[in-house]
Amino acid sequence: MISLEDIFLKEDSIIVSGGSGFIGFNFITFILDNSNINVYVYRTKEINSKNSYRIKELKKYKNFKVINSNSLKDIAKPIIAVINFASYGVDSSQKEISNLLDGNIIFALELVNIAKKFNAKFIHTSTCYEYMDTNENIKETMPLMPDSLYGAFKASASIILKEVCKAKKVNYVALRLFGVYGPNESGSKLIPYLYHNLNNNKEIRLTDGIQIRDYTHVIDVAKAYLLVCFNSNDFEIYNVCSSQGVKIRDFILKFVEVNKCDPSLLQFGAKRMTENNFLRVVGDNTRMINEYGWKPEVSLESGLMQVFNSYKEM
Repeated sequence: MISLEDIFLKEDSIIVSGGSGFIGFNFITFILDNSNINVYVYRTKEINSKNSYRIKELKKYKNFKVINSNSLKDIAKPIIAVINFASYGVDSSQKEISNLLDGNIIFALELVNIAKKFNAKFIHTSTCYEYMDTNENIKETMPLMPDSLYGAFKASASIILKEVCKAKKVNYVALRLFGVYGPNESGSKLIPYLYHNLNNNKEIRLTDGIQIRDYTHVIDVAKAYLLVCFNSNDFEIYNVCSSQGVKIRDFILKFVEVNKCDPSLLQFGAKRMTENNFLRVVGDNTRMINEYGWKPEVSLESGLMQVFNSYKEM
């Protein structure tokens, strides 16, 4: 197996979509800060213009380039993988059906064709909300039974992409992510929502927070992608998660504690959870551990401190 240390010494090239998103941006930054790997970000249109500043930040790296369908022909270097981070619906406010179809299925099929063109591995980003509701730690063999628009479109994409890649003889791997947190998150997700309200001394309406989730720092997630990208794979689906359940309430209180905010601003139980309201969503990461020796390294306290510091620097 090729270790992370050896991967950092490589000068191979990859194509990535979703480079302006939270996970994609952190993944690309991690690569460019630690290696000479060439990263091409494939973009066709801007779904969320508020995130375009991230692409501007990435352009400072010499081994980074933005491409589109017209400039694909100009890539002379071999491409070893096409990695899809692009998605629509992660933000609960994103409900437009045409965008759900385009952002999660149509665009991904375009990327499969690009992987075929370069004889590259296709790595798709999947979500834990494709799985059925269960009190057990979720294995990759669990049935898909989503309970939200986003989960339904992502589950559909997973099935379609797997079969299309099989038909086109493209090496397909899906990494199924659980709760990912870390620096540079924006929009209406939980952490930016907490930070901006707490630091303006505003009361925050929350659910009761008894739901249990599985949180992994985005840099640990980036390492998982690199290991899967540069090594052969025995399976087509891997859970990327900590396998540790944390109540959302405890996660929020830890954020408040680490960042020395006022806990009295938290109004637990003031609102209902309207979707993805499974009581417990915790993954089983045995496959990643057994095959790649991967496991999360960033502690929750350390990770949340990084988050707080990143907001202070913005």
